[in-house]
Amino acid sequence: MKRLTYSVIVLLAGLGAFVHAGPAVAFVEGRGKIDVMIGSKLFTSYVCAGELTKPVLVPLRTCSGIEVTRRWPLTDL
Repeated sequence: MKRLTYSVIVLLAGLGAFVHAGPAVAFVEGRGKIDVMIGSKLFTSYVCAGELTKPVLVPLRTCSGIEVTRRWPLTDL
């Protein structure tokens, strides 16, 4: 009985890991920035070029694509 219980636990743990696999995250390097893509959607850009005194993440988006940070004055709208 213990062997069956352990087998079921291992099977469920394996299925849980398979089911919870999310979309792929990719980093695309550009000129002065790195785009963070989740699946095929842009999540944010790590901008570190120009007259910026420190790197910034702009625009930062939610899973549904809503921007939660302001772009101005970093980018034109």
